[in-house]
Amino acid sequence: MNRRLLFDRVVLILSLLIFLVSIAIPSYSQTYYVSNAGNDGYTTIQAQNTGTPWKTIQHACNNATPGTTIEIMAGTYFEQITIPVSGSKAGGYITLTNYKGGQVVINGNASTATLLTILSQSYIKVDGLEFYNCIGNNSIGIFIDGISDNIVFTNNIVHHIYWNTSVSAVPGFTDNAQPLIVYGDSATAVQNITLQNNDFYDNATGFSESCTLDGNVNGFNIVNNQVHNNQNIGIDIAGNYGTSPSLATDHARNGLVKGNKVWKCHSVYDSSAAGIYVDGGQNVTVENNECYNNDWGIEVGCEQPKDTTANIKVRDNNLYRNGGGMQVGGYDGPVNTGRVINSEISNNTFFANDTLMRGSGELALSYSENCSFYNNIFYSTSNVIISAGWNNGNSLGFKFDYNRYYSITGDSVNATFSYGTFSYTGFSNYKTSSGFDTHSHFSDPSLTDTALTALNLHLLSSSTCVDAGMPGFPVDTSEKDYDGNTRIIGGRIDIGADEYQGPSGVQLISELQNINVYPNPAASAIMLNVSGYSEDIRDITIKVIDIYGRNVMMQTTYNKQEKLNISNLPVGVYCIFVNDACCKMFVKQ
Repeated sequence: MNRRLLFDRVVLILSLLIFLVSIAIPSYSQTYYVSNAGNDGYTTIQAQNTGTPWKTIQHACNNATPGTTIEIMAGTYFEQITIPVSGSKAGGYITLTNYKGGQVVINGNASTATLLTILSQSYIKVDGLEFYNCIGNNSIGIFIDGISDNIVFTNNIVHHIYWNTSVSAVPGFTDNAQPLIVYGDSATAVQNITLQNNDFYDNATGFSESCTLDGNVNGFNIVNNQVHNNQNIGIDIAGNYGTSPSLATDHARNGLVKGNKVWKCHSVYDSSAAGIYVDGGQNVTVENNECYNNDWGIEVGCEQPKDTTANIKVRDNNLYRNGGGMQVGGYDGPVNTGRVINSEISNNTFFANDTLMRGSGELALSYSENCSFYNNIFYSTSNVIISAGWNNGNSLGFKFDYNRYYSITGDSVNATFSYGTFSYTGFSNYKTSSGFDTHSHFSDPSLTDTALTALNLHLLSSSTCVDAGMPGFPVDTSEKDYDGNTRIIGGRIDIGADEYQGPSGVQLISELQNINVYPNPAASAIMLNVSGYSEDIRDITIKVIDIYGRNVMMQTTYNKQEKLNISNLPVGVYCIFVNDACCKMFVKQ
C-alpha cells in the first residue's frame, strides 16, 4: 500500500472518530455563581463552586459561553449590566437567574441608568430578577436592541423606573423612561422575543410606556404578565416612528399579546393611556387579556400621518371599568394621524366603561377602513354605547353583527350609537339607518354578577348569549375563551369573551338566588328549596358536610324542593353544598 493511500485512510479514520466523539459527548454547560461576598479574582473553575463565587454579575457575563447559567445569590447589586456574548441553538442559552429563588435586586441607585442591555446578542434568558430604582430622564430598565434573537425574559419584576423624581410631574414630549423596550433599529429584525410572567408596576414613564416593542421587531410573545399602577401606557406594540432604517420594516409585527392583566395605567397629561396599545403594529393578536381601571382598556390606533396599523385581531378579552372601553382608529385622521385597516374585534366583553364620563361609551371609533366587530358584549352604564372619534367621516367598510348591546338602564330607546358623521338615538333606529347589526340584539346578556364588589363576567346558563354568536364563525385551533377553555361548545360560538362551560363554583351561587333551608335548627328533617335554580340544569347533587370537612350525606334530585332526613346525624353544625357550591349552613339539634 502506498503512503498516500495509507495517509488518506488514517485521515478518514480520525475524522470518523472525531465525529463519533462529537455526537456521543454532549456540549459542556457550566454554572457560575455570583454573590456580594464573592471575588472577581477567582478563576472560572473556582466560580463554579458556591463557596467561591464571583462578586459582580458583569464579570460573570463577560466569561459566559453558550450553555452558561449564572446563578446570582440573594442581595442588592448596584450594577449596569451588558451581556456581551451570545448563546446558540446548538450550545444552549446563556441564562441569568436567582440562586435557589432568592431575591436578587439590580438597583440603579436612584440615578439615570440602563440596568440591563442586550445589544445584538442571541439565545439569552433572564429569569427571576428584580430591576429597580432608576430615576432621571431616559432611564431604562431593560434595553434590547440590534440584531438580537431568541431573547426570553421571564418571572422578573421591573419597578420604580422614573423619568423624574416627582411621580406626579407633568412630562413633555422629550421626557421619557422605559422599564422595558425592544428597539428594532437595524436592517435585520430583532426576532423571537418572549416576555412572560413578569410584573411591571409603579413606573413613571413620561411620554413612554412600561413595556414597548418598536420598529423592526418580528415575532414576539407577550404572555401572562402583570402591568399595573404605571404612568402612561402599559403594553405598546409600535411602528412607523422611523426607528427602522426601512419604512417596510418599521413596525413590530407577527406577535401575540395574551393572558396579561393590566390595570391602573394612567396618563397625567391627558388621561389617554391604554392598558394595551397597538400603534403601527401589524399582524398582531391581542387575546385573553383583562384590562380595567386604565384610561382606555385597549386601543388600536395609528398616530403617524399617512401610515397604517394593519391586520390586528382583538378577541376574547374582558375590558371593564376603564375611562373608555376601546378606541379603534387614527384619532385625528387622515390629516394628522394614520388609519387602522383590515382588523377584527370579536368575542370580547365590554362592561361599565366610560368611567371618565367623556362620552366615549364602550367603543370609540375613528379613522379606520375595513374593520369588523362580531360577537361582542357591550354592556354600558350610560346610554352611550358606541361613540365616534374625530373626523370619523372618512372611515370606510365597517362591519357589525351578532353583537349584544345593553345599558344598565335597560333603555334601548335612548341608547346612542355614533358612526362617522352620524349619530343615532335608539337601537332600532340605529340598525335601520346604519344597516349594521342585522342579527344583533339589545337585551341583558345575563352576566353572573354585575355588582362592582363581586364582578363576574361569565355567562349564566340562562343567558341568551349562549350559542348565539355568528353561525360558522371561523375559530382557529389556537383560539380559546377568556378562561382558556374550548372556544365553541355546542352548535355555535357564544357572544362575549366567555364560552359557557356549565355550572360551577361562584357561577352557581349567583344562579341559586332563592335558596332556603327550613326549619333551621332542625332535629329530624329539613326542606331544601332551590327555586331560583336555572331551568336548564336537569339534576341537582346535594352534599352535607360536617365541621371536619367529611361528606356525611349525598343525594341527587330532579326536584327544586327536596326533603333531607337528618335524624341519624349527630348534633352539630353542617354545610349544604349544591353541585359543589356552598349554599347554606344549618344546625342539627
